[in-house]
Amino acid sequence: MLHYLFLVFLGLTVISCHKLEQGKTLEREKMNVRTGMIQNDVRIPPGKCRFIGTIEEIHDNQLSDNKDDPCSKVPCLATVRIDSVLGYGQGVLRPLAKGERIQVQFKFTLQPSATYFPRLKTVLPGLHLHNTFLADLNMQELIDSPKIKQAIHYSILTYSIVE
Repeated sequence: MLHYLFLVFLGLTVISCHKLEQGKTLEREKMNVRTGMIQNDVRIPPGKCRFIGTIEEIHDNQLSDNKDDPCSKVPCLATVRIDSVLGYGQGVLRPLAKGERIQVQFKFTLQPSATYFPRLKTVLPGLHLHNTFLADLNMQELIDSPKIKQAIHYSILTYSIVE
């Protein structure tokens, strides 16, 4: 009798786990259709936070004095509102909260990538005020930076616009 109860319990566990995994797969597929390049089902690299955010302000101050650097010509810095945190990679410096506003450097500028980085494999459409996007946020602890006024430097390489 005990043997049959164990088999029933084991069978119910397998069925419930299978249904849970099917639900997660459907959720991932919906996210992939909406977002494009960065897929939510790909593992999050160490030290990064995958999130959905909105551009709230684009800062005109150029981050570089080097005339060959695109960030000396066009904005690379924006204030971003965290709309949703999708997950963290191992060793993230600090968790982020929904609604939090952070200053983020966009390594390939906020302009379309074809303008300054024509050989870039990942085509970036550019971001404007109030655009919502999905990205992996890099976090780096700062000792002292006169141009970025926070203890952690946040930066983004690539992103996907969320519609």
